[in-house]
Amino acid sequence: MQHALAELRAQDPFKGHPKGYIENGGFQIVTTVDKRAEAAAINAADITQKNAPDADQGQDKDWQAAMVSIQPGTGRVLAYFGGANGAGSDYAGWYYDEDGVPTGYGSHPAGSTFKVYDLVTALKQGVSLQSYWDAPRTPKAFPGAGRGPENPIRNASTAKCQPTCTLSESAVASLNIPFFDLTIHLGAANVLETARDAGIDYMWDGNNKRQDLTKANIHPDMVPEHFGNELGIGQYGITVVDHANGMATMAAGGKRANAHFVMTVKQKGNTVYSEKLGIVKDLGLTPQQIADLDATLVKVSAGHFSDTWQTAAKTGTWEWRAADPDKNSHVWTTGYTKVMATAVWVGTKSGKALHSRQAGYGVYGNNFAGPIFKQYMRDATSALFPHPDASLLHFDAPANTGNLMPDGAIASPTPSFVPPPPTPDPGPSPTNNPPTGLPTPTLPTSIGPGRRTPSPKP
Repeated sequence: MQHALAELRAQDPFKGHPKGYIENGGFQIVTTVDKRAEAAAINAADITQKNAPDADQGQDKDWQAAMVSIQPGTGRVLAYFGGANGAGSDYAGWYYDEDGVPTGYGSHPAGSTFKVYDLVTALKQGVSLQSYWDAPRTPKAFPGAGRGPENPIRNASTAKCQPTCTLSESAVASLNIPFFDLTIHLGAANVLETARDAGIDYMWDGNNKRQDLTKANIHPDMVPEHFGNELGIGQYGITVVDHANGMATMAAGGKRANAHFVMTVKQKGNTVYSEKLGIVKDLGLTPQQIADLDATLVKVSAGHFSDTWQTAAKTGTWEWRAADPDKNSHVWTTGYTKVMATAVWVGTKSGKALHSRQAGYGVYGNNFAGPIFKQYMRDATSALFPHPDASLLHFDAPANTGNLMPDGAIASPTPSFVPPPPTPDPGPSPTNNPPTGLPTPTLPTSIGPGRRTPSPKP
C-alpha cells in the first residue's frame, strides 16, 4: 500500500496535492499485485510461519527475509514481501512517505548475484562466456586496481575447473577472482551502466549513501567517485525490488520495463490513471546472446523448482565483516523463467552475521534463500500458469557467441583436438575397408558446484 501511494503521489493527477488527497478522494486503486502470487510469497518468505521452507523456520528472531516477484515485459509487481508487519520496516525496498521522507531498509549487498550484470556486459562487448580466465585457489592481488597484496581478492568457493575456468563455470561456482578481473577489463562504469539500464535505479556506495543512478552520469560522477571494481563482485547495496526488475529484464530478452505497483485508478467510475506499459530500455543483446546467458544460469541448482519449467538463477552471499570472512550477513537467490522473475534476500534486522540452527554460520544463498525462491516459484507458477504453453517452458539452446580470447582471458587449459595424420590407404579388400574419416571427440567440461559466494570488502 505504501509503495502504491508513493508511486501515485509522483504522478499526474495526484502530485502537488495536500496530505490525504488520495486517501480521502474516493479513489478506487487497483494494484498489479496478484492475490495468488502474494499468498505464495507470504507463505514462502514469512519465515516466522509454519508454511515457510523447513530450512528457514525456527531461526533466531533477528533473521529476516524479503522477496519481490515481477512480470517480465510489463514491470508489474506480482508479489511483494518486505516484512511480516505491513506497517513496520520494509526490507525489500524504500519509498517516500507522505512527508517526503525516504522510508525502508531494503538495501543489501548483492554478492555474486550481481555477476549477472557482469555477464551481460561481457556479452555486449563480444566476450564469450566460454572464454577462460585465471581462477587460482589462493588469493590474488590486483595492485593496479587498488587491491594490493595486503588486500587481495579471494575465491570463497572452489570449483573443479580451477585454476583456469570459463566465465560460465566461474559464474556457476561464484568465483570472485575471475569476475573482479573481468570487471577491470570491461570497465566498472560499463558494468554499472548495464545494471542501471536493466533495473538497478539506486545503489548505496562505500559510505552507505544512496546514489540515484537514473539521474547521474555513470562516468565520472559514479565511477570511480562512488563505486570501484568491487561492484563486479557485489559489494554495494541494492534493493530487492530493483534486483527483481533486473532479472525481469533478462527474462524479457534484455528489454526493460519499469517496475510499478499501480494498474488503474478510478473515481466515480471514471478512469483517472492507468499504468504506463512498454519497454523503456533495450540492453541490445541478440537472441543468441540471451540464450548464452540463460544457458549459464540454468546450471545454478538453487533455482530448479520444477522439472517442467526451466529456470535461470544466481545465488549470492556477502560476508558480515572482513575480520570474519566465514560469517555472512546477506544471502540471495535471484532468477527467472520466461513468465516470472524473482529476487529473494535473507539477512538479519540488526545487520549481524546469520547463524542457523542446522549449519551454524554456514549460511549461503543456495541453502537458505534458495528454498524460499523455489517454494515461491513453484506455488506461484502453479497458481498463475496451471496449463502453460509449451513455448514458455524452456529457453533457447546456447549459441556460444563471442570472442574466446578477449583482453584479459587466458588460453584454454585443454588443447584443441588435432586429428592425427592419415595412414596410407592400402586399398579395399575383403577384410580391409577404406577408412570413412576420423570421429570428432566431444571434450569433457567440468562445472564446479554453485555454493557460497561471500566476497571480501576492500
